[in-house]
Amino acid sequence: MDEHLQKSQYLENNGLSSELARPVTSLPGISQARMKQLARLDIYTVWDLLRFFPRAYEDWQSNLTETGEAMADGSEQVIVGKLCQPLRVQYKGRLSYIRSQIADAGGKIAVVWFNQPWLQNKLNLQETYVFRGKVKLNGNSLCLQSPKIQPYQGPVPQTAAAAEMSDSVESAVDLQETADAIKEPLRPVCTQTSETLKADVANRPLYSLTSGLAQITMQKLLERVLQEKINYLPECLPLNLCQRYKLADSHFAYRQIHFPSSPENLLRAKKRLAFTELLLLQLALHTLGKKSEAKAAQQVELQAADLKKIQEFIAHLPFTLTVGQNQAWQTVIKDLAQAQGVSRLLQGDTGSGKTIVAVIAMFACQLQGKQAVLMAPTQILATQHYATVKQLLAGYVAEAEIALATGNLTAKQKRELAAGINSGAVKIVIGTHALLNENYIWQDLALAVTDEQHRFGVNQRLRFLQSKDKVPHLLVMSATPIPRSLALVLYGDLQVSCITERPAERLKVLTYMANYSKLGKIYDYLRAMIAQENQVYWICPLVEAQEESGDLMAAVNRQAELQRLFPHLMIGLVHGKMKEKDKAQVMQDFYQGKIQVLVATTVVEVGVDNPAANLIVIENAERFGLAQLHQLRGRVGRGDKQAICILLSEQATTAAKNANTTAYQRLLTLCESDDGFYLANKDLELRGPGDFFGVRQHGLPEFKVANLYQDKELIAATQAAALEILQQDPALSLPENQCLKRAIAWYYPDLQGNIVL
Repeated sequence: MDEHLQKSQYLENNGLSSELARPVTSLPGISQARMKQLARLDIYTVWDLLRFFPRAYEDWQSNLTETGEAMADGSEQVIVGKLCQPLRVQYKGRLSYIRSQIADAGGKIAVVWFNQPWLQNKLNLQETYVFRGKVKLNGNSLCLQSPKIQPYQGPVPQTAAAAEMSDSVESAVDLQETADAIKEPLRPVCTQTSETLKADVANRPLYSLTSGLAQITMQKLLERVLQEKINYLPECLPLNLCQRYKLADSHFAYRQIHFPSSPENLLRAKKRLAFTELLLLQLALHTLGKKSEAKAAQQVELQAADLKKIQEFIAHLPFTLTVGQNQAWQTVIKDLAQAQGVSRLLQGDTGSGKTIVAVIAMFACQLQGKQAVLMAPTQILATQHYATVKQLLAGYVAEAEIALATGNLTAKQKRELAAGINSGAVKIVIGTHALLNENYIWQDLALAVTDEQHRFGVNQRLRFLQSKDKVPHLLVMSATPIPRSLALVLYGDLQVSCITERPAERLKVLTYMANYSKLGKIYDYLRAMIAQENQVYWICPLVEAQEESGDLMAAVNRQAELQRLFPHLMIGLVHGKMKEKDKAQVMQDFYQGKIQVLVATTVVEVGVDNPAANLIVIENAERFGLAQLHQLRGRVGRGDKQAICILLSEQATTAAKNANTTAYQRLLTLCESDDGFYLANKDLELRGPGDFFGVRQHGLPEFKVANLYQDKELIAATQAAALEILQQDPALSLPENQCLKRAIAWYYPDLQGNIVL
């Protein structure tokens, strides 16, 4: 079925008015070419179009003045007036131009349009328009050059309007369509002040468009859709909620977000729309997260002898636990004793030692004859965890009670593992998402630990949480410190623990930025590091070169180049397109020292542990967010040697420094700080939630209005509202909440299938 019809049918099946669910092709004037342009913007239905919000606005209202007042040469001005001189097309070689004059109560000003001969038949003398353009001084007189034009919707004023505007330049097709937009008859003259004039001069929305689609086209399309379809727009929030939080109604919000009549009304519209986005997402995530909450949990009630064994285990560890680690494992032990399932998020910076907390918790389950499972996002990391757990628990837990479950098990190994899990003989299982795809029957599963939870689907998590009458407790470990505002949305129903300090013996990774002119020196440093028996990561943003990738370095190209420069070294290559077994083999060879330099994409971002790796070079570092760069940097410095991180980027220049670009700020921040919590907040500020975990891997729906960094008060308010609604109506089944339930499907159609927390 055509994607337009699929989306339309989905929306209509979930209770949206057929007028809004219709494909955009049902609108007049939408050609096949226009349909394809809109599809590139993910606009398939009228609903999609209404929710395609402006990225910015042209200010056609501020600083109103009369033409008789001083205007600086080269300044942008807005003038409300009438053309008082006939328009004639003149030619100078291949250049055409039209001259006229604009009159208002302050006087007259010359106006000229270049290469727009069609305006001669579109503009009417004695009609009032709003003109916006740059003023140029020609001799002793001012001239408004190639101004944009919009119809004036109010009574003709006696004063002129002026405003500072952006320097955007429209294409020829935009200018042609601008001419089409100004044919409408306008209103007669009356006396008006500059303040009341503002209400009649409309700010114009600016949209993020695609090739061939002009701003004026989108503006006219939205104007028509708002006029014809706004009454079909449902009010999805209960009236008492709107009253309590002083929210505008949905019709007002959608009109004002597209065509604001004042800055105050725009703020009201944004507040209402952001509130709706946040509330619906939190209701959806709470509903998903609480599906297992009503069930009893497998309790792990430790006896004095068990606690003594845990203390003995901790005392014999080859390292000393930090204060944060001790607090974390003790908290998790208390969680395990609860009769109802407890879900806890354990946040800790790279190298803070979260894994040992999980090991202690799993050991506690084993001491009481219960089962525990730890899931990692990749086979590489699962294998490393398995080796670590076996080594740490040697002498405390029989090796036969610890099992590895990954996708490359043979049929015989799967049968043996299934039998061990079913009988309860296997107490601790470490694996990947392959665990979720097998129908293992757990005897007494008391704890499920997920490593890097934002890479697992909600549906996957719930599948094994609900497989029995009694659910396991859930421990979510994240090495990406999540800012509190984002954690409230993602993990609103989880308890949160943080490990804020690193082990004392762990040295800070020294971080520098360099541009490509320093590549020769970086090669020299790499050679010196290898000579000192260190290993090296070299990170690239792409696997293979692509036509549209420009100057971005691809891993395949860099590996070949490094192998040519260093023929005596083994230069490895690992990336996400490789088969799991091939990736695992390369990582194993790197871990064993057979590979000296590993060229990789971000497949190594999460949790890979190689104590001999002490140099990492990250190419095109400006392409990554702070949180992801910090994760990549965390792959080195995991031993007792000083580690170095080099951020290779064309942004590492004096010009970028002087321009203070966002990319330069990001790289500088990483050089100055190794505090993951600080960097996470900074990343959210600089990039927004859509890119927070890097290249949108987490699948969090992109907010169209809400800003998780700026809207902290709104997040807290919607969190409270969501909890109150769900306490009274967990299934959203009451009549007043039915629209909320339907709206979740309209706003987040892919949530349950694709969101990855």
